[in-house]
Amino acid sequence: MEYEKKKEVLVTPQKFNWKEKKRFNNYENASNLKASLLAEGYEKVKIRRCGPEGTQFKVVVGSKVKTNKKGKNNAN
Repeated sequence: MEYEKKKEVLVTPQKFNWKEKKRFNNYENASNLKASLLAEGYEKVKIRRCGPEGTQFKVVVGSKVKTNKKGKNNAN
């Protein structure tokens, strides 16, 4: 029997924590809010499809995730 070689999977740590700001029924209104949030100083802003069959748009803002640089376990 041949043993399968296990491939090493690289895990990319989460860099941003995304929080929803507001939902809209059309892209234009979501885009206007995104532009105003960027003007206020937010660095990471996305528009994502959501709702039934992707009919709505939500604006989400990203903030950096705090990591523990002393050890490998970030859980504690």
